[in-house]
Amino acid sequence: MNSIGNDIIALNTIDTARTRNPRFYKKILAETEQQLYYANLSHIPLEQFVWLLWSVKEAAYKCLQRLQPDLVFSPVKTVVISLDTPVKASPAIPVNIVSTGFDDDASFRATISFQNQTLYSRSIIYGDEVLHTVASFNPDLRNIHWGIKRIDTTDPQTQSSAVRQFLLADPLLSYNKNYSVEKSSSGYPFITAKGKNTGAMVSLSHHGEWVGYAVV
Repeated sequence: MNSIGNDIIALNTIDTARTRNPRFYKKILAETEQQLYYANLSHIPLEQFVWLLWSVKEAAYKCLQRLQPDLVFSPVKTVVISLDTPVKASPAIPVNIVSTGFDDDASFRATISFQNQTLYSRSIIYGDEVLHTVASFNPDLRNIHWGIKRIDTTDPQTQSSAVRQFLLADPLLSYNKNYSVEKSSSGYPFITAKGKNTGAMVSLSHHGEWVGYAVV
């Protein structure tokens, strides 16, 4: 199977006290994930762990939903079965960044299980500002192009337009004025060239003052 999903979270907008409330995080974390946290990962602030796993699950859902359009998102049924933490310090907060692949030493590396399917993700946390995740069925994410960017608006419609423009301007992808980003009848985005689907798979996201994408 081939698909892709990504998610972005503006960490500076989250409600820390609410996130740390068991009534809230138990709607996101499966029992095994709570055990994983307290056994091996409690050096990570709980609120950061909760939103990291939310981002992983959301990116995995987008990856799955492209192939199963009627799929309903269920965070506690989308289970992170392993999570490796970065050994490098948190990267500096960017204004924008485009890249291909991930530095595993600077990324959170998760394995996700949904029903009988396994997915893999990479996440990068930039201080207390922003978190970005990309998920795929392929454990090798080296060929995935991705980008994140801070914009000056939180209006969803403007963000939707901004992330498309950001993707098409990616210097690593060499798109030109003949390319555009469209939306399928199932709701997922795809890239066209002169009106024809290029076959490239793309995932878009926005939250707070941040937009992000991944394409393969």
